[in-house]
Amino acid sequence: MENTHSHHRDHQISEKQDSTSSAVGKGGYGTVFHGYWKYTEIGRENIKIRIQQNLNELKYLNACRHDNILPLYGFSIKGEKPCLVYQLMKGGSLRQRLNLNDVTSISPLTWEQRIAICLDSARGINLLHTFRNKPLIHGDIKPDNVLLDQCLQPKIGDFGLAREGLNDIKSIVKVTQVFGTRPYLPSEFLNSKELSTKVDTYSFGVALLEVFTGMRAYDKNRPQPLLTKHIMNQSCKMEELFDKRVPLLPGQEEICKQGIELSLKCIAKNPQDRPEMENSANYI
Repeated sequence: MENTHSHHRDHQISEKQDSTSSAVGKGGYGTVFHGYWKYTEIGRENIKIRIQQNLNELKYLNACRHDNILPLYGFSIKGEKPCLVYQLMKGGSLRQRLNLNDVTSISPLTWEQRIAICLDSARGINLLHTFRNKPLIHGDIKPDNVLLDQCLQPKIGDFGLAREGLNDIKSIVKVTQVFGTRPYLPSEFLNSKELSTKVDTYSFGVALLEVFTGMRAYDKNRPQPLLTKHIMNQSCKMEELFDKRVPLLPGQEEICKQGIELSLKCIAKNPQDRPEMENSANYI
């Protein structure tokens, strides 16, 4: 498939299987279905917006090949149902594995698994920021968009809000509107519409807090619904914040402390005080 653009005939083959494919989630562009394409199990995302507006981001993403970035197999903008074709992630999302209230048959992720997922996720985000002259800012980093394969290897997905930055990784772009998921967004973006790679760093920090505490980024039943503010108001020892569903093995307590310490660095109020994602990956 040349340039990752699937021919209309390939697209029609995928469409014939709608009766047996099932919805597996929501993506940045539309509903994601389980299906088959060229004898391969795939996730097919139907597009509800004009994909022509996003071809630059799609081509940019297609050039970004990394173990921790969800591979885009192809896309079709012809026919009645334009779609994107991705690798099917059988492990679900990190969100599903962190919040298991309705999935009692699956045990919580171990600390070893959580740490490995965080490390690989940081590597994936760092690649987006550094693999070309201009950084690609994801814009919606959260556990829902960290997808897991059957071996629990994470891949960053859902690039519906991705934006290209300026030439310098430390540059700031003024945007006209705020996009993303508010509990994962820093104040300089929410209030001043200043977009930079440090927005992704902040979002990653909030996701880290969720991974290590087992708490959600936003919970209306807490006195302080935002997890970032809830954590800042705690006067307990750091180890008391750990997800109590998961037992600590010898040597893991210190690593978990480092994970929470890193999350606090990533959610620093001043963007300049947040580490680059390369440093975050090295810290874990």
